[in-house]
Amino acid sequence: MANSYRQWSEVIEWSTEYPVAMQKAWVAAALVGVDTDDTEENKQELAERGIVLTAVSNDDTITSWPDFDWSFVGRGIWVRSEEGGDLEHLAAFVQSFLKKFAPTACLQVCWADWCDKLRAGEFGGGVVVIWVDKVKWAHAADVGHDMMIGRYEP
Repeated sequence: MANSYRQWSEVIEWSTEYPVAMQKAWVAAALVGVDTDDTEENKQELAERGIVLTAVSNDDTITSWPDFDWSFVGRGIWVRSEEGGDLEHLAAFVQSFLKKFAPTACLQVCWADWCDKLRAGEFGGGVVVIWVDKVKWAHAADVGHDMMIGRYEP
C-alpha cells in the first residue's frame, strides 16, 4: 500500500496598516474549528467570522474547517500542511484575511504532491495565487501537457 501526500509551507505577512495584535485576534477567531457536521450551520458560522467561502468548491469539506496547520511566527501567520491539508480552505482564509487587512496584496503558495512508493503519476505539484477577488491555480501536470501540445512556451 502506498501513501500519497500534499505538502506546502508559506507565511502570510502581517499588514503594516493594522496592529499585529488586532490581526492575531482576528486570525485566532477565524481559524477556530467548527463544531458540527451541519454544512449550512458551519457556513453561517464561518460567514459571521468574516470567512469568504467562494474559494471552497466542495461544501462537504467545511465540516473539517480549517483543514491545514497554522501558527504565529514573527513576521506573520505560518500556514502549512505535512500530509494533505485543504488548499481550498487555505484560499478561503487568505482571501478573507486580505479583504480585512491587505486588500491590494496577494499570496502565492506552491505545493508538492508525492507518494512514499514509486508509482507513475503520483508525483507533481502546483501553485495557487490568491487575491481578494480571485484565486488562480496551476498544476504541474497541466503545464506539462500544455507544453507538449505547444500551448505553453517557457
